[in-house]
Amino acid sequence: MKKVCVIGCGVICENHLKPLSEMKDIALAGVCDVIRERADEKAKKYATTAYYDYQSMIETVKPDAVHLCLPHYLHSPVAVWCMEHGVDVLCEKPMNSSYAGALAMKKTADATGRKLGVIFQNRYNSGSVLAK
Repeated sequence: MKKVCVIGCGVICENHLKPLSEMKDIALAGVCDVIRERADEKAKKYATTAYYDYQSMIETVKPDAVHLCLPHYLHSPVAVWCMEHGVDVLCEKPMNSSYAGALAMKKTADATGRKLGVIFQNRYNSGSVLAK
């Protein structure tokens, strides 16, 4: 069973927490947010542990993967730190708010051998396909 944590408990995290909580081969091992009430609410709803510092959560839980549901400018530093600590990363879009940040994520994934995925759920919507 794979242990997965979610970092960031804003609106988009529900799109990650609900399916993760229903997967038989996944253990939702923790949720993290700097706003304690949000982390506590999601932890209670999904029967997991709330954390308020992602580094402490990673060091305590030692998950196989994390889902980043953070503001764009935080994607790169958090993803890089997680991959450097042996954790695969699935990141919400956009990858980062700067090219340099996105490149740092890619280089870290290559250097550490960790998996890095980025959500692009609209790429096959009819409007996107039509525009392309």
